[in-house]
Amino acid sequence: MHPFLSYSILATAPARRTLLRMAPLVLALALAPCLPAKSNDALAFLRPAPYWEEQGPGRLITVRYHGRHVTMHRAGLETLLRCAQIAAQANKPYFALYQSLPDALADKRSAAPQVTTLVQRPSALAYILLEDAPGPGLLSTAQLLRELEAQLKEDQ
Repeated sequence: MHPFLSYSILATAPARRTLLRMAPLVLALALAPCLPAKSNDALAFLRPAPYWEEQGPGRLITVRYHGRHVTMHRAGLETLLRCAQIAAQANKPYFALYQSLPDALADKRSAAPQVTTLVQRPSALAYILLEDAPGPGLLSTAQLLRELEAQLKEDQ
């Protein structure tokens, strides 16, 4: 045995077993920033992009935001802006926003995404349904883009 290890805590069998058990977690955390932007995984909050979206369930689009060095209020605004950008890219003038899947099933529309904290960072989640015609509780894509872009530029 190497002389250093004989005096080290690593020389004990329990310490080596603990390190071997932790190795996959350390490796996963080290490689998490390299994840592709569209992957659906448990370590997505570690990726460098602050937001990502995915199609589904059904006609809904799931939009997630995980901010670094921003307030919870700013995370909500950024998520709402991203929802409006997605609607604009799809050439849809209106969209319904839901805070959760049960809200979407009950058609309980909201004006803001659900914002919480995840690993001490603000995290937001929204489900959107794109629409062509105005209706009760629908958000206007063009109006939101104007208001939010101005507000976010103001806050910087």
